Amino acid sequence: MKTERIVILVFTALGVVAGIISSYLDLLFAIVVSLAMMIVPIAIMLRFFPGKKEKQWFIQNSIITFILIWFVVWILLFTR
Repeated sequence: MKTERIVILVFTALGVVAGIISSYLDLLFAIVVSLAMMIVPIAIMLRFFPGKKEKQWFIQNSIITFILIWFVVWILLFTR
């Protein structure tokens, strides 16, 4: 599997989990927990990207994917 697909799948799954957890928490605590769930995997996975350009690509794509998925899941569960 390509690296791009793995990054998208990992952060999509993390975004769904963070969205579900966030729906049960207070808003401020939910944001803190979600940020922690985003930053820890990024810090771990950055070791696998040797160049500066690859690291920049990884950070941008993982943050965008995570935030969009988290926000959509959180809104869907929050409004039910």
